[in-house]
Amino acid sequence: MSPHELGRIDEALLEVGELLPVQALRAVWGIRAVGPEHGWTHRRAADNAVSADHPCRAMWHSLNVSSGNSGAPPLSHLFVYGTLQPGDVRWHFLEPFVVDEGRPDSAPGQVFDTGLGYPGAQFESTSSSAVIGRAYALLESSIDQCLKVLDAEEGTVGGDYRRIAITTTRGVRAWAYQYGGGLELTPIVSGNWFER
Repeated sequence: MSPHELGRIDEALLEVGELLPVQALRAVWGIRAVGPEHGWTHRRAADNAVSADHPCRAMWHSLNVSSGNSGAPPLSHLFVYGTLQPGDVRWHFLEPFVVDEGRPDSAPGQVFDTGLGYPGAQFESTSSSAVIGRAYALLESSIDQCLKVLDAEEGTVGGDYRRIAITTTRGVRAWAYQYGGGLELTPIVSGNWFER
């Protein structure tokens, strides 16, 4: 990322009036070095007059909550909609890290068949369709290890999947893996991977 791009991000976040944690920058934008010499300065905006629906505010809230900096606890749930569910091929990656059998849940968005034996989902809070799946509470003692294992596994398949924070239909704040692009997709009208 160029210093110019970092400067644009800096200004957008200053407009919101928040500091973005260095760790979140590195995770989201793949930045190896952050500091004034790279066009990034750690400042706090004096004027926090940006509207509540400003796009940077939503991005900041998602990153801030996930990093635990907002005063809210870090996310401790995972929403799954495909092969990480019980009975499918990647459940064994998640199973050691869950508290119990999870609960049926859904999230606003669209689920797709990739044609490669696994689905992809796009989460959109204003969507009238739903991604059907399960929400799992993760073992507190191993959340970081769980996310490390799942991030690595999600990186082994096509589709540029990335972990994002969502709110499920039941109101659970959870991690979920969102499809990023690069594959031919077929919508699953039911929203349920098991009913494709």
